Order: sequence, then structure tokens, then C-alpha cells
Amino acid sequence: MNYEELVALQERVNTAKSTDRRRGDRKATSDLIDELVKEFRLRTLDGEPIRCGMRIVDYNMKWTTVIGISSVDMYSGVWFETANGGMFDSTRLWARMP
Repeated sequence: MNYEELVALQERVNTAKSTDRRRGDRKATSDLIDELVKEFRLRTLDGEPIRCGMRIVDYNMKWTTVIGISSVDMYSGVWFETANGGMFDSTRLWARMP
């Protein structure tokens, strides 16, 4: 990802978060996650596409839920916010307990 792509992606994330805050839901972020999964093939370590509300296992081997996008990084991509207060990229998550 180059700098221009990073800035554009950050703007998409910020717009979705702003829309969610205004509406009081997570629909815009959920829709954006669905788009990004298709665009960047964001999958868990065991190959499942990431979805908002998805129950996953984090690298601490604890069950949690994807609740949104925490941030975007130029080198590691999209970092997801989880219900237990964590943030993980898709390479640190499993859909099934390993």
C-alpha cells in the first residue's frame, strides 16, 4: 500500500466511524469491513472472511467479537477493534479455537 492509498483508506474508515457515531449504530463500519474483505482478502488465520460481529479467537487464545475497525497501518493493513478492548489485524485472529 502506498501513501495515497493509505490516506484514502483512512478517510473511508473515518467517514464510516463518523456516520456510525451520528446514527448510533455500527452499520457503516460493518459495511466497510465487508468491502475491505473483498478488496484486500482479509481473512483469519484459518481462512474465514472477517465480519463485524464475528466471534473470533485472538492471539491471547481468548474468545472475543470483532466490533469495528481500530486503525489502518501502511505496512500491516487494517486493525480490527474487538469487544475485549483489543485490536488485531486479521493475521492474529482465528475463527475456530486452534
